[in-house]
Amino acid sequence: MGEHQLNILQRVLECGAALRVENGELQGRNLDKLPPGLLDDLIKNKLSIIREICRLKMKRGDATAEYVQSRPPPGPPPCGQKRRRVNPIDKKNFRIAKSWIIPRYQQLISLGWSAKRLFGASRHPIPFGGWGAAWLPGWSEASDIELGNDGVIAFVLQEPLRVVRQTTRP
Repeated sequence: MGEHQLNILQRVLECGAALRVENGELQGRNLDKLPPGLLDDLIKNKLSIIREICRLKMKRGDATAEYVQSRPPPGPPPCGQKRRRVNPIDKKNFRIAKSWIIPRYQQLISLGWSAKRLFGASRHPIPFGGWGAAWLPGWSEASDIELGNDGVIAFVLQEPLRVVRQTTRP
C-alpha cells in the first residue's frame, strides 16, 4: 500500500480532477475528465485510497492540503446527540403499516407493489431517498385505509367539514 495509491492520486490530479474524503466517503470533482482505466483503478482501490488520503492529510497537517479528512470520530456523537435517521413517530407509522400490509401482502404484490416499494428504507432521513409506503405519515393519521383495485392505497382522514383522501400508488 502507498506507492500505487500515490501514483493513482497523482494521475487523478494531472487530469484536472480532485479527490477528498468526506464523512468516510471518497468524493470527487471533475471525474468525467479521467480516462476509463484510471477510473477503474480508482474504484478498485477506493478503500486504500481513502486511507492514503487521510494519512497524507495527517502527515501534511496544513489546511491548504488538497486532501481533507472529515470523518466523525468513533464513539458516541458529541453533545448527547443520537445517531438516528428514523424518529419514534416514523417507527410508529411503520408498525401500523406493517400490521395492515402483512395480511394483504400477496394481494399488494399481485397489484404491482414490490417489497422495496412497500418496506424500503434509505440512508437518507425521511422523506428523502427511497423510503417505502410503510414509512408514510398517513398510517397513524388515517381514520380508514382502503386498497383500490388498481393497487392504490388510500388514507381517509376525517377533518372538520370535509373528508380527505391521500393516496399512494405502486
